[in-house]
Amino acid sequence: MNRSFILGFMILVASTISLSQGSLSTKCDPTSIYRINYPLLVEKGYADVPLVENAPIFSSGSDSLQLYFDKNAMLGEDAINHFARVIIKFKVDCNGNVGEFESLGTVVPEIAELLMKAAKDMPRWIPGTISGKPVNTISVITFTISQGKARLSIKK
Repeated sequence: MNRSFILGFMILVASTISLSQGSLSTKCDPTSIYRINYPLLVEKGYADVPLVENAPIFSSGSDSLQLYFDKNAMLGEDAINHFARVIIKFKVDCNGNVGEFESLGTVVPEIAELLMKAAKDMPRWIPGTISGKPVNTISVITFTISQGKARLSIKK
């Protein structure tokens, strides 16, 4: 084969790899933050944070998220005696990583701590979006504690 053909082929391959890697890595402004539309977030001081167009979602769906908490959040015997609601605020960054967990107004702090501990190890989420681009988003998971189990609902 002639050298110019090989050189041209190598440049084409390198360009293709470079373009594909650029499209796979998500770049976002780490200082920008959005929130889901949830009244308690407004009450807790997040009224000035703009709303996200599409809320973050758990990558495997809400049923899988419930199974995750069933397996990873062992509430213990004391939880059988409680009927409560636990609300956890957290951030889903533009890459789907979760963090910055906070319990919002819980009456059972021990259970909230157990749920937050499990939440910190959650797999990645599909990030919220603005105009189709992933953004950092403040989200909320609400748990209803009844008969020793934590049943969740995700606010969008």
